[in-house]
Amino acid sequence: MLIRQPMDLLDVGVPAERDARVDELMRQVGLRPEMKWLYPHQFSGGQRQRIGLARALATNPALVVFDEPVSALDVAVQAQVLNLIRRLQRERGLTYLFISHDLGVVRQVCDDVGVMYLGQMVEAAPAAALYAEPLHPYTQALIAAAPSMSQRRVARPAPIQGDPPSPINLPPGCRFAARCPLAQPICREAPPALRELRPQHRVACHLAA
Repeated sequence: MLIRQPMDLLDVGVPAERDARVDELMRQVGLRPEMKWLYPHQFSGGQRQRIGLARALATNPALVVFDEPVSALDVAVQAQVLNLIRRLQRERGLTYLFISHDLGVVRQVCDDVGVMYLGQMVEAAPAAALYAEPLHPYTQALIAAAPSMSQRRVARPAPIQGDPPSPINLPPGCRFAARCPLAQPICREAPPALRELRPQHRVACHLAA
């Protein structure tokens, strides 16, 4: 049984009580306990995500890492799973590390957001502040590419041009400089530090003010 397996491997709880714990977890994620006897192909995509969530919670973790948890689901099922994730976070006092390229999903789930480019953090801020006024040109371009994500009406920045540099042959300055429409000579010469420009809002950009 997939949900019980983590408890057996890590010796969590009393063995005689683990089946009851499986039933409890299935109810918490919106599945009927008797469904534990079904085969994987008998579940829908959304149900499989719920099983994965129950399995992740089986060992009572303080931190849960999500890597694109709803990318393969249609919009309606995405909303159901995301609402479930948020509810369980509130009820169980969980901390989430949520990895996604979907700005809408990030905005719905995350309290704090870090934007990365080529393995480097370029901006980090509370979600509301980042979406209201992004400071890094890369973040600005990402949000401008999805107009519904922007919380204010601003002139759209120039679209990102060109290709990213090779991750095994990175440039000496800012990793985004070759694609940035605002880049200056300093951007190609020195890597910018991640600095706090506003309370809890940090950005790695020479030109951000």
